[in-house]
Formats: sequence, C-alpha cells, structure tokens
Amino acid sequence: MGGGTDTSEDGAEPLALAVLEFRWDGIALAIAGFLFGIAAVVAERPLRAVLILVFFAAPFGLMFYLVVIRKMVARAAAGAAPLSDVRIEDVAAMRRRILRTTGIQIAGGVVIALVATVEHIPGLAIGGGALLGIGGGMLAASQWFAGWQEEQSATLFRRPAYRWRRDPKTGRRGGGVMDPRDFFVLRSARTDQPR
Repeated sequence: MGGGTDTSEDGAEPLALAVLEFRWDGIALAIAGFLFGIAAVVAERPLRAVLILVFFAAPFGLMFYLVVIRKMVARAAAGAAPLSDVRIEDVAAMRRRILRTTGIQIAGGVVIALVATVEHIPGLAIGGGALLGIGGGMLAASQWFAGWQEEQSATLFRRPAYRWRRDPKTGRRGGGVMDPRDFFVLRSARTDQPR
C-alpha cells in the first residue's frame, strides 16, 4: 500500500487519507479567511473589521464544530466500510482538488462580500470570519480523525465526493464531504501519511 500505486478492492478511484484531506481543506479555508480579513482591514474601517472578523471566526467555528462537524465525523468514522486493500490518492492531486473546490467556495464568498459591501454591510470581514471559522472546524475534524485512528489502530480513507441528494434507502439528505457512505477504514494498518 502507498502513494497511489496499489489498486483498491473494487478497482474504483483512489481514496484520500481523511486526516490529510481535512487538514489541507482547513488550511486553505483559513488562509482564504485571513486574506478576506486583510482586504477588510484595508477596504473597511480597520478596527471594526478586526472586531467583526474575530466575532464571526470564533463563534462560527465553534458552532460549526459543535453542531455539525463533531456529530458528522463520529458518524462517518463509525459507518466507515472495511477495506483490505486500497489505492491512495496522490497527495499532489488531492491538494489540486481541494484548491479547486475551495476556490469555488472563495469565489462565492467574494460575490457575497461584494454585494454586502455595496449594501454597506461589512461583508469582507463577515466572510473572512466565517471562512476562518470553517477552516478551524475542518482542522478540528482532522485532529478528531487522527485521534480516532490512533485509538482504533486503523487508517481512515474518504472517497473524494460531495453528496447532497437524499439517499433512496434511508431518505436522509447526503452528508456533503462527511457522508458515511464515502468513508472506509483499513484496520491494523499503519500508513505513512504525508503532510
């Protein structure tokens, strides 16, 4: 097993290391939030921008983690399907994929911030705070997964997918990037996890 050269049981696409994927997603979102914050300090009233940034980042990240992420990561890890063999997604490909999806989120944030700025709402600071908070939540999820892997002596993988539609079997709405159907576990295995 390693670096994208092995084939998975079903011959499907390579799987991402969950810890690594969530860590890089959190870093990308936090950097975007920081850049929004810098733009807010330059374009808006600096002190107000900093206060709004902090006011939105801390509660939004904490709320996002406590209300959404904590439950979803536990459900994803508990529902992870067992694997005996896996093909790991190339780290560079994973980073490019995360930058693409995060870029789409950032573009949406820019549009919202521009509309808010036109309406004289401190949109850059609000957007930056939200992105920082979500990035922090994703980093916390990465840490949760790392702790779970250590406790379980296992490695958690995720199929690079985003589910939003309802599952016809359960009727539940998809879990986005944390849908249990996209998580897999390789037990009693140690994988060298690149950073």
